[in-house]
Parts: sequence; C-alpha cells; structure tokens
Amino acid sequence: MTPETLLPASSSGERRRAAQEPRPPVHAWDPNGPSAPVATVLWDALRDSVLWAEAEWERVVEHAAGAEEATAHLAHLSAAIRQEAAGTSADLSSVPRNALSRRLLGLIRGAFIARVRSLPSPDPAQLLGLLQAIEAVAEHLEADWSQHFTDRLSAPDGLELVVEVAHDLRSPLTSILFLAETLQRGRSGSVNAVLSCAFAPCVNYAVTVAAPGDRGLTSTIMLAATGVLGSGLGPFIVGVLSDHLAPRYGAESLRYAIGALVVTPLLSTSLLWIAARQSRAAAPQPQAA
Repeated sequence: MTPETLLPASSSGERRRAAQEPRPPVHAWDPNGPSAPVATVLWDALRDSVLWAEAEWERVVEHAAGAEEATAHLAHLSAAIRQEAAGTSADLSSVPRNALSRRLLGLIRGAFIARVRSLPSPDPAQLLGLLQAIEAVAEHLEADWSQHFTDRLSAPDGLELVVEVAHDLRSPLTSILFLAETLQRGRSGSVNAVLSCAFAPCVNYAVTVAAPGDRGLTSTIMLAATGVLGSGLGPFIVGVLSDHLAPRYGAESLRYAIGALVVTPLLSTSLLWIAARQSRAAAPQPQAA
C-alpha cells in the first residue's frame, strides 16, 4: 500500500489522489536521450553495457540499497556519458559523487571494452570519443578528499574522528618531546658531541620516514643505539686501537687512535642515508581512491 503523501493546504481527497499518482519509471538507458554521431554497433555496445550493469547491480550491493537506487544512478551516468559523447556540455552536477556511481561506471567501462573487443573493426576515432566521454564522467566522480574530510567532521561520528587523529599525532610527539626533555636536562647522563649531533637526524628520520604509530619508538631506538655506540663502544674502540698501536707509536698511540675515529661520523651519515632510501623504497605507496 502506498503511504499517503501529506501536502499542506490540501484536502484529504487531494492527498489521496497525489499518493495514488504513479511515478514515471526510471530507465537506466533512456530511449529518447541524446545520441552521438557514432556507428550503430558502438552505440549499441554502450547501451548494452549500461543495461548489463543494471542487470548485475548486485555486484555493487554493498553500496546500493536496492535495484531502484542502482537504476537511478545508472540513468544519471548514462545520460552524462551520452551528452559528453554528443559533444554537448554534460550536466555533471546531477551525477552523484559517491562510491556507488564509481563502481557502476567501472562496470559500464569494463563491459563496454569487452564488447568492443568482439567487434570486427570499430572506427578508432569514434571509439576514442566514447572512451573519452566515459573518462570525463569518471574524472567528475573522483573523490574530493577535502570535502570527504569535511563531511566526516560534520557527521555524527565527527568527534570520534577528531579523537583518532589527535591520538595518532599525540602518541609519537609525546615520546619524542619526553626524550628530548630528558636529554636536555641530563637525567640520563651528559650528552656528548656525538649524541647531540645525532639527535636532530634521528628525530627527523623518525618523523618523515617511519609510520605515524612507530615514530616515537623509532626515534627512541635510534637515539639509544647512538648513545650506546657513542658513549659505550666509542671509548672501548679507542682503547683497543691505542693498545694495538702502542708498540709502534708509544705514547702517541692514543692520539692516533682518537684520530682514526674521525671517519665514524661520515660512515654513520652514509649508513643513515642508505637506511632512509631503503625505508622509503619499502614503504607502501598510497593508492588512489
């Protein structure tokens, strides 16, 4: 039973008649829609692709509430493609910019290409024109992430999004700031020249290369390793070299041992640069929406 449509300033009989008036059916492919000067076989391939997408709407069931919603989206998509193919300026504002439209357009594109492959010898210029019309609509449907973020903030779960972003930013920054304050106040001992020179590169590497959730841990490990090498192994290596050179250089062996470690900053910088390149190459690249 069709629910009664409430119209202001109208009698009950008028409201019943308005509720009983049938809505015009929506066709995925309007027979009276615009046409383009292309071969009949190509135009039929485009029409069959749209109708096939309508019949296979369950492929996008996760984005559509039902067949009627999918058909309505297909009607807007097919009309826009036909207008672009005809050379007229398509009214793309009527095409919904959502995941359902993008999925349906992908079905149309795939079905159209599959049908064109079976054609004997389609005209290249006409085929390119239809493909350009499909791509023009696809460009309009590309996700606007700034608008998407604005919509998320204005949605009922906008506060939850702010909490998630604040947590992802606060956790690594808190660790880095705590470690920097600890080093500055000397709570873990004096900061030698090697550790002070390595602090900025380590934090910069952690912020620019490491994942947001791993920045605090990455900077802590790198600075801890730098402190162990600089404050612990450094004097040990100098002592070993001095003992090894003592039979030959005598009292000057300590000076030569310290001088031999001048190359270590260059070596550590080179290793850090190589590690940064390998980390960037191994990091997963962001995918287009």
